[in-house]
Amino acid sequence: MPIFEQDWLISKESIPFDELKLDRMLLDVKQVREVLLELVVQADYTSEERGYLVNNIKTLLSLEDSITQLKNENYLSRRELEIQFHNLYEEFISNFDLFVTFYERSHH
Repeated sequence: MPIFEQDWLISKESIPFDELKLDRMLLDVKQVREVLLELVVQADYTSEERGYLVNNIKTLLSLEDSITQLKNENYLSRRELEIQFHNLYEEFISNFDLFVTFYERSHH
């Protein structure tokens, strides 16, 4: 999934951010959420698989909120920005882990 291959998630180097990048990130997360919502109704999953899928959608919603909140913050110090981006990074990693678990359980 491309949302987990963003340069700022996989690079060891510092990556510049701007509002456009956050807008693109938010759009990508929303699109993935829409795809997963379609899977909920289109595919025949066990209750366990569906539970993983629903949890993934919930974490994507939380991720959307975090990105939106970061976009709307106008006056953050450099340290506060570092903390916010670290938290965002952790949310992406957590979401990735949930997606991997769902994928492994549904493709066994």
